[in-house]
Amino acid sequence: MRCQHCNGNIIGDSCLQCGRAVKIGFIYRKLSYERMKSTDKPTTTTRSKRGTCLNCGRPDLYLNRGLCGACVSYVNGVNGAYIKAGTPEYFAALIKYREKRW
Repeated sequence: MRCQHCNGNIIGDSCLQCGRAVKIGFIYRKLSYERMKSTDKPTTTTRSKRGTCLNCGRPDLYLNRGLCGACVSYVNGVNGAYIKAGTPEYFAALIKYREKRW
């Protein structure tokens, strides 16, 4: 078993590396059979879609609003500024990045 603080070896109730007292026993909360049956199944998280980027045309990437991560980060982080989607500045920044990068 390893120390929770420094990952050192434990002998008895203390760690050899940091010398802290370590509680070895763990307390687990037990569920009754009825409670275990009544719990809902865990839901899966949704992933973004895979496809081709609408701006730069790179294939097989995870997309965010139809754009790859490089294009989205350029539009959302140009010099620390956020450009609102759908504005003429937004489309101009996408065209500028496509010409600059690809």
